[in-house]
Amino acid sequence: MDSFRNQIDLIKQRIKLSDELSKHINLISKGNDLWCLCFFHNEKTPSMKINDDTSSYYCFGCGAKGDTFSFYTDYLNYSFKDAVIELGKKAGVNIDIRSQNKDNFKIYRKYEILESASSWYHNNLLLDENNISFKYLKDRKISKDTIIEFKLGYTENKNINLYQYLLEKAYTEKDLIESNLFKKNEDGKIRNFFYKRLIFPIYDYDSKIVGFGARSLDGREPKYLNSPESEIFKKGRILFNFHKAKSIARKKQNILVSEGYMDVISLFDKGIKSVVAPLGTSITYEQLMLVWKVCKLPTLIFDGDKAGKKASIKAALLALKHLKPSYSLKFLELPDDHDPDSFINSTNKSEASTFFKRTKDLSNFIFDYAKMSFVYETPDQKIVFDKYFDDITNLIDDKKVKFFYKKDFRNKLFYFFNKNISKVGKNNFKFENQISSLEKKEYLSFLAGFINHPSIRPDLIEDLIKFDFKDFDISKCFSEISKEKNMDMDPKTLIGTIEDKNILKTISKSLNIEIYQLFPYSSPNCESKDVLNYIKESIKIIETRLSNSLKIDKSLKEFKSDSSALKWNEFKNLSYDYIDKIDV
Repeated sequence: MDSFRNQIDLIKQRIKLSDELSKHINLISKGNDLWCLCFFHNEKTPSMKINDDTSSYYCFGCGAKGDTFSFYTDYLNYSFKDAVIELGKKAGVNIDIRSQNKDNFKIYRKYEILESASSWYHNNLLLDENNISFKYLKDRKISKDTIIEFKLGYTENKNINLYQYLLEKAYTEKDLIESNLFKKNEDGKIRNFFYKRLIFPIYDYDSKIVGFGARSLDGREPKYLNSPESEIFKKGRILFNFHKAKSIARKKQNILVSEGYMDVISLFDKGIKSVVAPLGTSITYEQLMLVWKVCKLPTLIFDGDKAGKKASIKAALLALKHLKPSYSLKFLELPDDHDPDSFINSTNKSEASTFFKRTKDLSNFIFDYAKMSFVYETPDQKIVFDKYFDDITNLIDDKKVKFFYKKDFRNKLFYFFNKNISKVGKNNFKFENQISSLEKKEYLSFLAGFINHPSIRPDLIEDLIKFDFKDFDISKCFSEISKEKNMDMDPKTLIGTIEDKNILKTISKSLNIEIYQLFPYSSPNCESKDVLNYIKESIKIIETRLSNSLKIDKSLKEFKSDSSALKWNEFKNLSYDYIDKIDV
């Protein structure tokens, strides 16, 4: 048997909304659209549009909206249960109300109550008596069109309270308590959950109101308050304005994730429609999956203060764990004294446009934040700083993504820790730890082998990432040619993608006849499997040299202070081992 919800959807498919409306209201055709006078407020010009494809109506004058079922309940005064029975008969859908799970009716009842409450809140906001709420929005530079678009509301009405208003619509006290709009005190009195607050309706993925956000306007705490969670309202699974933003995000492949309701509304008001926000909490895994569903590279724009930065890095590390190829995050960093709302209202269109182009990718954002958070003056502090990146990249689930992020952070650390480069001339640099001319040519041969033999790159890349080239230009060159997008390119195509003149100069030095004569394995004519073995073996020998030379240095110092036959024998053996390796 079909679920109750599926049966409801089937009724909507089979019954044309315009046919039902035309039995009671005069419809007017405008091009391909149908319009009518709104049946919820007095007007002379039709402002209600009927959409048969979605079985819905919307009034551009007062914001009233609904579907076939709400037309029966709100206009024809049917109960929801009776509307289901009547429309089920017309659609030929056999619904045995007695056999339906009571929870289905309870949930639909909640949707219905929340929609009615939202209309009541919204109409209150437009009343002259509630100038405080309208003035607040005006001071925040929110237009009336945007107020109507988001169906913003206010909780107070001198003539009738929300509880009485809903009772008059034939809802029971039990229905209203279960809607979470009211709470019963210990003395048995029923009170509004929201009092003297600006109201933000919260919609689910299917554009149904499932709860409300509310802001106090008289200084009472908490400043922001959300509806209690229920079977239809889970804060961590919903993003404010996602129901509007999703189609634009899919089309433009761009969506902004801001921090709060007013950020979304201000940005929307200024023309940025594809914008959402979590509901007063840190962004969750479910919310991240929701934005990735419509856009592969969403952009986070949180407040510029300390709390905003903390929320941003928390979101960054959450995303890091769940990264997949092509999916990531970008970041926009606001000045310390700004949030998205204040920023968009204090800049002109040109300045804002320039700012929104200055996004920072995920790895750069994480690295820059870490630089501000760690101390790295002593070797021990540097080890802790280095280990942090190993720890966070180990969290990444996808092996391929993990590999390239490890490589990227390793390169960033290399450049960062080698800022103690001394200038030679105007534009040339050299490291404090100099390498010999022959060593440098051997390192260039590694680049040549990597470029000339695409098939071995996946097997060679990890060895070279860990390898200390001791030369800024060679290391920078390897970082560029080993990017993921270059891994499968033939040598000519790969070189053609490089624009940096210094990197091209280093590549030219490596693909040189002198390098091929000194290290034949690096030439394009050598068998790829032999190239792989030669380079791996050469790296081992170099690393053994370095390790043994350090041990020899340590042994010499110990020998000077504590000479003995045993110490001397150890030193000799170590020295011969070192020489043997060089002769391989």
